[in-house]
Amino acid sequence: METGGAGRRGRGGKAGQTALNFLKKLKAPHHLRQQLGGLLFLGLILFGKPSLTEAERQWILPLGAFVFALGAAGRVVASGYLVKNDFLTTTGPYGHVRNPIYVSNLFLGAGLVLLNGYYWAMYFLVLLYLVCYLPGMRVEEENLWRRYGAAFESYAKAVPLIWPRLKVVRGYGGDSWRWQAYMENKESYVTLGLLIGYVALIYRRLIA
Repeated sequence: METGGAGRRGRGGKAGQTALNFLKKLKAPHHLRQQLGGLLFLGLILFGKPSLTEAERQWILPLGAFVFALGAAGRVVASGYLVKNDFLTTTGPYGHVRNPIYVSNLFLGAGLVLLNGYYWAMYFLVLLYLVCYLPGMRVEEENLWRRYGAAFESYAKAVPLIWPRLKVVRGYGGDSWRWQAYMENKESYVTLGLLIGYVALIYRRLIA
């Protein structure tokens, strides 16, 4: 009996700690950017507008598919250059913008809103970036500055935070995409999830 009671108290304690951690994160919502972003993306996929106008069929759905594909491709490319913790990544798309994955996520979100049909959801996407993603980028960059010092300071001065520049600054960019980096960053799971979500949303809007 005591063992069972201890087990229940242990599970209750874990649940209470999880709830406490969540409440702490609400004070700094950038810690919840992945969870809130995932919920928004899942909602856009599962609850698409059930009917289509002719304009949506001819123009908006193809535009949404194109924007979504840009975002998905951007994540694949960026993750193949990203090497976490070992050194400061400034190659490939990181020579154009410091946060190419977050930029790609913005394209993914915008594409999903266009595909979803409830265009007011774009306000939630913008709010998510303003409240969660932009502060999160700043926190990540503070950590990079502490880790890499002058190297990161020079990089931050040369390469924009989130608005990509077409021309790469000398000393940044280049190198080649690596399958090993793509797999180590577990991006294959994200790519598969995006593909399944895209097919499900298109099926819901065009066929179901």
